[in-house]
Amino acid sequence: MNNKITKTSIFLTISLLLITPGFSVVAVGLLTLYSSVKLIKNGLNLNKFDIIPLITLSAYFLSNLPITIIDGDTLRYLDAGIRALLCIPMYFFIKNEISKGANLDNTLCTSTILASFGALAFAFYQFFILNMPRVDGFLFSINFGYLAAALAILSFGLSFTQTRFKYYLYLSVVAATVATILTLTRGAILTLLFVFILFFIVNVRKIKFKQTLVFTLISFLLVSVSYQFSPRIQERVDFTIFEISSIASNNIHAAASSGGRLQLWYAAVEAFKHNPIWGTTYSERESLNIELFKEGKVDEWTSTVPRGHAHSQYFEAIASNGTLGILAIFAMLILPFGVFLNDYRKIGSPISQTGYLFAFGFIIFCLTEAPLQANLIGTFYGFMVAIFYAYIAAKRAKN
Repeated sequence: MNNKITKTSIFLTISLLLITPGFSVVAVGLLTLYSSVKLIKNGLNLNKFDIIPLITLSAYFLSNLPITIIDGDTLRYLDAGIRALLCIPMYFFIKNEISKGANLDNTLCTSTILASFGALAFAFYQFFILNMPRVDGFLFSINFGYLAAALAILSFGLSFTQTRFKYYLYLSVVAATVATILTLTRGAILTLLFVFILFFIVNVRKIKFKQTLVFTLISFLLVSVSYQFSPRIQERVDFTIFEISSIASNNIHAAASSGGRLQLWYAAVEAFKHNPIWGTTYSERESLNIELFKEGKVDEWTSTVPRGHAHSQYFEAIASNGTLGILAIFAMLILPFGVFLNDYRKIGSPISQTGYLFAFGFIIFCLTEAPLQANLIGTFYGFMVAIFYAYIAAKRAKN
């Protein structure tokens, strides 16, 4: 019974990720509820390793408690953190199931394949049939791009597991990558490049030259074909080149997207200086940005951004949560990346490799946006990190 519920929940959460309006969040919620009941009924057996997932999944929520109390007018600060926090019961439940012999590899693989091809179908329909300028699915185009890229990373990592779906996973990588490209989300597209570079660095002694050559050629072909046959992709590339040249010539205001982010990041640093321990409230950040505009340090648009939102997980954390935000970022992103990478280096587990690549992808995503604040992305990140931790914990328990 527990095994079926675990596999069904994982399958629904991943496979429905981008083809339904938030049904994945419902699946995670139901598994969390069931896991919580089981945890209360059976009790909690805590070991030393369990402390690490607890820190990762609770850090964001805990770092926002002080600023919530200081503000006193809104609980919005806690929205993002509570999603990861609610994945804690699920971590213990899945760890227990894997310890009993449950094999979740095939469920992870099949659901990721379906999700990737579903994302491609959705992206193809919106981009070529509806002629939409950017694919967005049921989300913003940026969020769709991040999740499609995350599926590409998962597909790539899972292709190294002992599964009969290996070649389908290769196609899944291509499908999710194309879906990512069609969103024109630069942060997501570049992240895939950095993730694969990291993979080659970590596995440089294991990779064969032929495999590297084939992968490089396929990647180059995908990018070239996308650029040659889509005027919108060409426009996006030209716009990126223009922004880079504008920033390089110190004409930040001309770079509407990247330049705007740079000004928001500057404002976030100023907010951090205002209260480096606990952070600054939303209303204080809005007032500060208006003052910075009056002083000529940022443009008018920056002074009108609601809550002073920094459009970067890192800068948002230091502005709203101060030093606590820095600690939370380390716990949420850097800590799981380090744990998964260390486990892979020690025992060569494909799941751990998938985990560190997935975590690294989000480390890059968070540079130019605050994806963990989005309902679906934040839930999905907490869900997958809990699963990767559960795999490692279960294996440690056996040994």
